[in-house]
Formats: sequence, structure tokens, C-alpha cells
Amino acid sequence: MFTAWFTPPIVPLLKVYVYNITNGPQVLEGADPITEELGPYVYSATHIRSLVQDEPSSTDSLSFRSRTNYQFMPELSVGPESDTLTVLNMVMVTGFNKARSYMGMVKSGVVLPLLTTLGRAEPVLTVTVGGFLFGYEDELACITEFSPIQQETIKEDDTDQEDDDWINDDWDDDEWDDEADEMLRFKRDIPSYRDPTGKCLWGILRDLNNTEHETIRIQTGTSDFRQKGSILSIDGEESFGAWEPSSSCDRLKGSIEPSTLPAGLGSTFNLLVPVMCRNIDMVSQENLTISGIDVTRYIADPNSLAQDSCYCPDPQTPCLPSGYLNLEPCYPEISPPMAVSFPHGLHSQPNQMLTHQPSPNTTAHHMYMDINTKLGVPLAVQVSFQLSAVLRPDPYFPILNRLNSTRLVPLFWASEGFDQPTSWMVGNTKLALALPSAAALGLAGVLLVLGVCLVLGGLCSRKRRRRTEVSL
Repeated sequence: MFTAWFTPPIVPLLKVYVYNITNGPQVLEGADPITEELGPYVYSATHIRSLVQDEPSSTDSLSFRSRTNYQFMPELSVGPESDTLTVLNMVMVTGFNKARSYMGMVKSGVVLPLLTTLGRAEPVLTVTVGGFLFGYEDELACITEFSPIQQETIKEDDTDQEDDDWINDDWDDDEWDDEADEMLRFKRDIPSYRDPTGKCLWGILRDLNNTEHETIRIQTGTSDFRQKGSILSIDGEESFGAWEPSSSCDRLKGSIEPSTLPAGLGSTFNLLVPVMCRNIDMVSQENLTISGIDVTRYIADPNSLAQDSCYCPDPQTPCLPSGYLNLEPCYPEISPPMAVSFPHGLHSQPNQMLTHQPSPNTTAHHMYMDINTKLGVPLAVQVSFQLSAVLRPDPYFPILNRLNSTRLVPLFWASEGFDQPTSWMVGNTKLALALPSAAALGLAGVLLVLGVCLVLGGLCSRKRRRRTEVSL
């Protein structure tokens, strides 16, 4: 069963609905975008986890990284990935946002010519659905710094020498896996959109596809099965480091990692939702039966995305209406002018920033988990979210120079999950439930710890074996 945690026995589906702009020429003249929803475009989402050896190692906790491999499923989709889509040029708009604090003459004389010559020149463009989601060519996305004033000057020779040193470093193979290391980066770093052929490909979900990010450290539940999955740190930190310091908004500790739910869940629990850069309160709604197994349906608390001043730590970054969270503080190196919400503003009051009329549907747009609470096993899951562009007035940049107030323009919404368990999940869950109560409650935690010991033991023996080979 621990092997099933590395590569789960069910492959969730990612269903994406994109917003197509139907009045592109008018948007360039200052009109609000008129959008139509297209979808679903469906992708399989294979989750793969790998252990990271803690120093010192402990049976009370483990560290891991995860990545997701998305594959298009045309038979379940409304059309091919080659369907065309008119959208905001988010690479350019992000460039505008990064230059917001520059002097006006620098914006108009340096930044704007750079943004319109290196990349796609228009702030509204037509691309394919697959390109928008996972990558279309735009050289501007690979320019990470366009400020005419550098805070630090690095000599070219020093940079070359530093690169040469990196290439020639004698890495310890026991500690670094080359293939994984190429995919690994901190989530808030500026991503590299350069592909192996040298092309610069940007897609709004490209950085989430087959890329390892943070190292998450969780409790295993050895001492107390109720603590299994509780987050201890992410990349060694106990907070997001994005919101008001020391506030409840910024705190990671106490939340649960979604892939390792504990047994004995109560009426509420706090769930980490990385794509939202925050924790979500899950509350029990009703009791159900799936394939003869009792489950409790937990839904996201309707007030989970209620606005709080601690989510607005920077006075220069707008505090959006309740239900919409500005992601810019969470990714300061990227400065994405985007907001996350539930699809169609579910659980949010209508507000004048929206350029579209939302049509929230509780069944289609909400977030839920159907969990057997005796074991902490989810038998059905749906995690739904929406990303919208945040357009702020700026007299020096196209489109933005025609705005009188901040606008929220929908880009896409998506849901990932599965609505039925596999026969393997049903069989093993029933088997565990048939055990004596105490054993059943602790089964998941015990197997998790056992698997960690076996894997770490394998790593250690591998290390000893390699050292012996070297000595010979």
C-alpha cells in the first residue's frame, strides 16, 4: 500500500474550461473583454512522489517531492488541443506588472519597446488551447530581467566561470539524481521556459507539468495516527512567506497534506491547497455510501476565501474582493498579475471589478472530498479553482492605459479529481475495515512508516554498496 502512495492506484482527470475573448479588437480600444466558456479539455493527471532523505532520519516524519504528468485525452474532450483561442497576452501583461514601479520615461522608452519587439507584439492574441495551457512560442517569457538599472553588476567572465564550475562540480550520485534535479526547483523561482530544442515555450500550466517543486515534510503518524499527514515544513519553512508575517494566513503548520489524510477526521480539518497558495477549511456536509463503504463528504467552507487584511501585506498590491486572492505576493520573483478563486466566483458576492457575469453552480464548481474517516481514505475528490487576470490602470502600457479601475478578466477554470474509486481501492479499503478497530485506525500510518523504513534502508544499502565499489 505504501507503493500506492508513490504512484496512486487511480489516475485523476484534469478538466479545463477556457475563456475565449470574442471582442478582441474592441478590447484593444478599451472595452471590457466579452468571454465565452469553452470546454472541457480533459487531461489525465498521473501523480508521482519521491522520498527525500531527512538528516537525521526519523520514523516520526518524512520528506517528499511530487510531480504530475498531464496527458491530453481527446476522447473525453470537447475538441482537439488545436482549437483556437483568443486571450490576453499574459507574458506581456506580466512584463507590464513587473515594471509597474519604474519611472514613466523608462516604461515608455525602454520597457515597452522591449516587450513589444522580443515577444508577441499584441496584448491580445490568438493561440491554440494546448498552447495556452502547456506552451506556445514566445521569446519574451525567457527574458527574466529587463530593468535598465541593475542592483548588482556581475562581470561576464565571472558568470562564465560560475557556469563552468557548476558543470565541472563533482556531485555525489548518492545525494543527487541528475534527471530529477533537472526538473526540481523551488515553486516561487522564475521558471525556465526554454525547451531542449532551444525554443522558449510559455503556457499557463506549463510549469506544473512533470516538474518537481517543494520538499514537503509531514508527520507519519507513528506516535499518533491522528497526526498523519500534518505538515511540518515546506522547503524547511513553517510558513508560506507570502502573507502577513506570523499571521494565521501565512502559517503552514497544522494543515494537512492532501495525499496523506489521517484516520479519525472530525467535522472539520485544514487542508493545504498549493494551487491557491493557502489553506482551506474543509467541513463535513453529509454521510454517503460509495461501493458499500461509508464516507463523509467534506466541502470547502464557503467562507474559506473570505478576504482578510493579512492576505494584503503590501499596500502597493491591491486587496481584491472577498473570494479572490491576488497571487502576486506568493510568487514575488514572477509577479503574476493573477487571482485565484473558486470557479465562476462561487461563494463570492458580485463585484464591479469583474468583466464578466459569473454563473456559479454548486455541483460543478465546488470542492469536495468523500472520505472514509475510519481510515482517512478518499474515495472521491474534486478540487476546483479559477485563474483570472488582474488588470490595473497604467498610462504607459496598452490596454492598461484605457482603464479607470482594476479589472478581473477570467482566463480559465479547472477541476481535478475522480468521482469513483477503482476496484483496487474498494477491495483494500474493505480489507482494512475488516481488521480489528485499533489496527484499522493505525493501518495507514503503520504502512507509511514501514514503507519509509524500507525505502530509506534501500538508499543506505545503495550508498554503502557504492562506497564499497569506489574503495575497490
